[in-house]
Amino acid sequence: MYFFVLFYIYLFFLCCFVCNIVVWWSVFFIMTFVFLFLNKFYSFSFYFSINYFIVQEFFGFCFLILNFYFLHFFFLLCMCAIPPFHFWIFSVVNYLNGFSLIWFFTFQKLPFIPVLMNFFIFDYLYILFFGYIVCFLQVYFFKNLKSILSVSLSDSFSWLLIMCFFDFFFGFIFILFYLVFFFFVLDVYYNDFDFNVVFSLIMMNMPLTISFFVKVFSLFNLFSFSSFFLFFVLLIMFLFFLSISVFILNFSVYFFFKGFSYFKYYFFVSFFFIFIFLF
Repeated sequence: MYFFVLFYIYLFFLCCFVCNIVVWWSVFFIMTFVFLFLNKFYSFSFYFSINYFIVQEFFGFCFLILNFYFLHFFFLLCMCAIPPFHFWIFSVVNYLNGFSLIWFFTFQKLPFIPVLMNFFIFDYLYILFFGYIVCFLQVYFFKNLKSILSVSLSDSFSWLLIMCFFDFFFGFIFILFYLVFFFFVLDVYYNDFDFNVVFSLIMMNMPLTISFFVKVFSLFNLFSFSSFFLFFVLLIMFLFFLSISVFILNFSVYFFFKGFSYFKYYFFVSFFFIFIFLF
């Protein structure tokens, strides 16, 4: 695992210092096969492999041959599964275990960040804002914890892009902190990592956690940008936290009435989390 972590960091810096579409496409192509190779040992599924390979290679091929500036950015959003272009991840994440899913949403997206920054312009913020609306609406309809967690992690990556857009150096420092945290998680739970409620709440942007601070520091940049957008984003965050709170309440009530004594205390703790999420 350590070799692949260092290899992805090398690809990240390669994309930072090389501005060539062919090189970028080659990096994405290598990343696809490395990810499939890693999942062969942890959560291999023929259906997952076909879906992931088709999506990545289709958008990667379009990225290579269609020489239109604005289309390049859209193809990259689709390859990274950034809202609202994250429609394909639900056919993939259900076949991933905890280790593979965390790798997919962290190190697998790392080399895309400098490439996205090369095509990112001010007007594309509207696309990301629309993606936030799609995310919080989707959470109301999901019953699977893994799907909700995937939406939340995709949303957090969008905030990370906004942070890098306003201040790439500050965003780069936060990316390092972000990766160190997940590297520790992958290292400690290398063989038997799986989700629990506490880790899920952390990744769902629970206050004072790593994903929460991604949004907070991004909002600091928006203060000097536009008061209207700041109000709009705060409203979206409120609705997203509300949807997460509804899920926690449903989760607690379900286990409470099922009679699982281990989960009964979540019925009471959930009200505390709802209060925190809303305020």
